[in-house]
Amino acid sequence: MFLQAANSNEGVDVVDDKRFSQIEKRVLLQSLDQSNVALTISSVDGDWEVLYANQKFLDETGYALDDVIGRNCRFLQGEGTDPNTVKLIHDTLVAFKPLDTQILNYKKDGTPFWNRLRLAPVFDEQKQPIAFIGQQINITQIKEANLLEQERQKIEALGRMTGNISHEIKNALQPVKLMTEMLRDWKTLDQSQIERCMGILSENVEIADKITHDVLRFSRKSDSDVHDIKTEILKDDIVRFVRNLVHTHVSFESKAETEQCSPDCFVTINQNQLYQILINLVSNAQYAMKDSGTLTLTWRCGRLDPVSALDLGLTGGSYLCIGVQDTGSGMDERTIRSCFDPFFSTKPPGEGTGIGLSISNRIVHEWKGSIAIDSEIGAGSTFSIYIPVKIC
Repeated sequence: MFLQAANSNEGVDVVDDKRFSQIEKRVLLQSLDQSNVALTISSVDGDWEVLYANQKFLDETGYALDDVIGRNCRFLQGEGTDPNTVKLIHDTLVAFKPLDTQILNYKKDGTPFWNRLRLAPVFDEQKQPIAFIGQQINITQIKEANLLEQERQKIEALGRMTGNISHEIKNALQPVKLMTEMLRDWKTLDQSQIERCMGILSENVEIADKITHDVLRFSRKSDSDVHDIKTEILKDDIVRFVRNLVHTHVSFESKAETEQCSPDCFVTINQNQLYQILINLVSNAQYAMKDSGTLTLTWRCGRLDPVSALDLGLTGGSYLCIGVQDTGSGMDERTIRSCFDPFFSTKPPGEGTGIGLSISNRIVHEWKGSIAIDSEIGAGSTFSIYIPVKIC
C-alpha cells in the first residue's frame, strides 16, 4: 500500500501500489525526504513509534535516524514542556483525530525550540487507522517576535498611561488632603461628619491603591496561565484601565448594556493578556481616529443565539462581550478579511509590525472565544471580544 498527501482535517486515504510504478514511488519518497518541512510517520500500534522521519526532521532536532526510528516522539519533550499539551496530543492519538498545536520541544543537544505540531491520522480503504503523519515547524523566531512585540506595546502603553495615571492619582489624593485638614479640627465635627470624612478617605485611598496595583501587575512579565475572574470585578478594572490608555484629546465613553451577568458569573482568562489585547485595540482605534474622536468601551453579557454563535465560530451559551468602538475612517472588506493575518498592517513602515491583532485573535481563541469586526468606510470600527461565561 502507498500513502497519498496528508489532509490535516480529514486524515489520509490509501491508494493501491499497483497504481504507482517503482520509479514514481521512489520520486515521491525523495520528495518527502527533500521537503523543507519536518515530517514523521508513526504507527498506531503499541506506543506510536516512529516508522519514518525525513531529513528535515533530523536536521531540526539534531538526532540521527537510528535515534528516532522505533521511538515515541516524546523524546523531544523536556522540563519546560507543558503537560496539558502532552495530554492533548495523547488524547488526539487515542481518538485518531487531527491536531494543530504548539509545544515546547528540545533538540538532542538540549536546545529548546517551539514546535508547531500538526498530526493527521491515516486510514485504509476500510476506514481503519493505520498510521499518523506528523508535521513539525520550528516557530521559535515567530514566538520570540510575538513576545518582543508584546513588550514593545506594553512599554509604549505605560508611557501613554503615565500622564493619565498621574491625573487620576492626583484626583484621588486631593479629597484625602482636604479630609485630613478637616479632621485636624475634629473637635468641631459631629460623629456623622467624622464618619463621612473617614468614608471619603477610605474610598479615595482604595482608588489610588487600585491604580498603582494595575500598573504594577501590568508592568511585570507574566505567564499565560488562566484564572477564574468574576465579571463584575473585571468590569471595573477594565474600564479604569482603558480610560487611562485614552489620549487626553480623545473622548472616552463607557456603556454597559441592559442584559448583565449575574454577580456569580466568571470568565476563565489571563487578565494581563486581556490588557495586552485591549492595548492593541485601543492603540489601533486611536490611530484610525488620528488621535481625535470618541472611543467607546461597551460591556454586555448574555446568551448568544445559535445563529450568532455559528457566525462567530462559537458554540451556544453565555458570553461576555467587550467592545472597543471608534469614530475613525473605517475599513473596507478586504482589510477586514486580512486584519488577523500575521504581519498585515495598514500603518506605514516603522509604525507597527502587524502581529498585534494576530496575537490577540490567537489568545482569545485559546479561551474558546472569538473576536468580531464591524466596520465600514467612513463609519468607524468596532472590535468585539467574546469570552465564554460560567456560573459559580
